[in-house]
Amino acid sequence: IATRFEINPLWRRFDSEGAWLCPICGELVEEAKVPDATRPAPAALRAVRRHQLDRCAATRSGRSTPMPASMLDALLQEINRKKATVVAERTKKLTQEVKGLQGRVDAMAHLEKNVLEAQRRQLHLIPIEPDPDAVADIAVVYRPLASVSGDFLDFYDLPGNRFGVAIGDVSGHGVEASIIMGMAKMAFHIRVQGMGTPRELMGLANDDLFAELHRTAFVTGALAVIDRATRKMVYVRAGHCPILHRRGREVKDLAV
Repeated sequence: IATRFEINPLWRRFDSEGAWLCPICGELVEEAKVPDATRPAPAALRAVRRHQLDRCAATRSGRSTPMPASMLDALLQEINRKKATVVAERTKKLTQEVKGLQGRVDAMAHLEKNVLEAQRRQLHLIPIEPDPDAVADIAVVYRPLASVSGDFLDFYDLPGNRFGVAIGDVSGHGVEASIIMGMAKMAFHIRVQGMGTPRELMGLANDDLFAELHRTAFVTGALAVIDRATRKMVYVRAGHCPILHRRGREVKDLAV
């Protein structure tokens, strides 16, 4: 077989990828890669031999004369055309997949940017470092579970030398909860400035939110008002976690 490669150019027909074309049957032998046409490697020669013995129908039928050069060249031309078409289709598909992935990456980057902006805005809405008060020492620790959440906190300087604080939470997490949090914070802020007991003001804020949420979410909250002159605190809780009062080492649940 090696001698045939050396002396007969009809045995030296290869496609664009270097696969050998059998000159007897015209079949392409992909496993027979021949970088050097005049000196095929042993592995390529073994692949050619296996083809001749096992797969070449023309050889098994007793034919040993190669096909005409023009026919072999035509076969190679058609094989290369088909391979080029397949490569072009694969390249096009790969390009489309890359564009799709890039689009998703850009969308994720845009989403991440929006989430970071929402987180920045939410932290701006929560007074982590509130202004000092004449009768209350205030400290805030805020550790949200998600990047953006439905937690809200606010402090109020109220008429009648009173000091107020509201805290609450919106069901769920994420951007939607953060938007509802802004609504709840505004409802509390508006209603607390009015006249009435904390319970009455909480009820008015509840009515405002109930009309807007349409039962798609719920908000829990607590409102406390401290009279600076008497140092008395009045509070109301609407489904929120219990308010804890600490005096020394004693902690009391004000909900009890």
